[in-house]
Amino acid sequence: RFSGAEAGLSLQDGHFETSGVRIERPEGVVEITYRQNIGEAAYTMDVSGQAHAADLRGLFGPETQQIFDHFTVEEPVVVSGQVTGPWETGEGTVDAKISGNGWTIRDVPFEALETQLYYGQERVRVTDLSMRHASGPVTAERVDVALEEDYATLHNVVSRASPQAMAALFDEEDLELFD
Repeated sequence: RFSGAEAGLSLQDGHFETSGVRIERPEGVVEITYRQNIGEAAYTMDVSGQAHAADLRGLFGPETQQIFDHFTVEEPVVVSGQVTGPWETGEGTVDAKISGNGWTIRDVPFEALETQLYYGQERVRVTDLSMRHASGPVTAERVDVALEEDYATLHNVVSRASPQAMAALFDEEDLELFD
């Protein structure tokens, strides 16, 4: 649902571009620039603005929208990044800075979260992660997630949050690794 939209279109030498796409929604404004060469499947889309996380699901390919099943966000998130495609051939990527308030990850509530996220070829890389839990802050230099293999690698994580709260982020079998 949106209350207004505007855009500029150009087609020149086989290159199609929509620029200045501005979509006004109740949660804020989203600006998009889309570029594609006619006859080629590859495209690039720059996105910035505020949106509900569930509305961002469509930027990901159908096989990877499952990532959205692991978290919810109460408030709109601020996003600034780039989406490339095509997704059908496994070439889709997302590279974006994301921040927002009211996150719940695997049933653990966080007051705020900010990170740089890269997604491509069934892998997620989160860098410069900063989360604020009611019991304290959590930071990580990097988190790598292999979706198909169902594993994550955490790099330089520092937590001042309650160990019990952080343990809830992991499955019981994962926690055995920390014993």
